[in-house]
Amino acid sequence: MANWHVTTGTADGNSYRVAFHIGVPATKNRAGLDYAAVLLKSGSGASILPDGDGTVGTISPDEKAAIESGALQEIVEEIATNPSELKAAFKARLDARFNELQTAAKATLAARLNYFGLTDKG
Repeated sequence: MANWHVTTGTADGNSYRVAFHIGVPATKNRAGLDYAAVLLKSGSGASILPDGDGTVGTISPDEKAAIESGALQEIVEEIATNPSELKAAFKARLDARFNELQTAAKATLAARLNYFGLTDKG
């Protein structure tokens, strides 16, 4: 599985959409629900990438299944480019951003979904 996929760029070529595939922590939110479950119930669980083998801008069946199960979340960002930047440098920046997103995954989910699913049956 790929950590990220570069998709379309802007008309001027100064930024590209990148789909990052970030692992979902196997922990519960404050409502006592697994983050994977609340991620799916909150409307996530789909990819912007077309089906394929994971190359040429597509998502592999394994990646798609992981996203649809809530094991992975897809975070799409616009990443600026530099016209003189070499491919290796761009890839290094994408790897660094992936690592930042992965490190912050639990905190990011908690900020968005910490109480998701909490109810009062009073």
